[in-house]
Amino acid sequence: MSRESILLAIGNPENEDLARIEELKKCRLLIDNNGQIRTRHRVIAEIVFEAIRQSGFLKELLEGLILSIATELLSTPSTKGKLRKFLTSIMNHDFIHRSMDPNQGAAFYDSIEKILHDDGHFWLQRGCYEIDRGNILMADNWISQAKALLPADSTVATAYGHLLFQKALMNVRSDAAEGLVEEAVAVLNGVIANHGDRSPHAYTILGSQGLAWAKRAHLTFESKRDFLSLLRSVALKGKEKHPYNPQIKGLYDEIQTEYLNLALSS
Repeated sequence: MSRESILLAIGNPENEDLARIEELKKCRLLIDNNGQIRTRHRVIAEIVFEAIRQSGFLKELLEGLILSIATELLSTPSTKGKLRKFLTSIMNHDFIHRSMDPNQGAAFYDSIEKILHDDGHFWLQRGCYEIDRGNILMADNWISQAKALLPADSTVATAYGHLLFQKALMNVRSDAAEGLVEEAVAVLNGVIANHGDRSPHAYTILGSQGLAWAKRAHLTFESKRDFLSLLRSVALKGKEKHPYNPQIKGLYDEIQTEYLNLALSS
């Protein structure tokens, strides 16, 4: 990040903050590369991050970073690619889920909404965070906003498919559940058909959520057999496209086991 962006992220910087940055550069813990300041080594960054997380100030730091990045994105189009990637990484739902307690994570997304309310990726990550927490009704709202802003985005479509499965699994006996699953399968198969070579996530969502549905829904023997056969075919294709992905391999093994157990029980 640039020196100006760091100071903006700090919020109300004082002369001491400027002096500390210069001191860290003199000690070669920070490196200035054409105006972009970074830590000398990834391990140093990880140690600093963990110290901040344990101190309880991570939420405030990330809020400042996002304000700084959003400001720089508006003023410096030439750095948009790198900054866009960095912005997405620090509001990523997996990262927030690992780094903050649930209430703090939800408050973090609340606090940056005003800055990123027109950003589809913000709503996507916020929706996925609520799916992880089991707040499906709230996730439905956020994913809907992501779809409106990014109607052709494959990651949004994958999240939408995940959401549909979760809505069905909330009440497997409901009249709407089977239709939700059919739509989820169609959406995720569409992502796989168009982006499967570079998007293993759609395979893992369809495999894991589909397997959960097969286990919990009250399906006839024939319906469960056919559905597991579909999942097995999808997972096998995923293994072929992504042979080094352990999640897809594990899912294929689980689906295969469930399929064989069904055959033995007949």
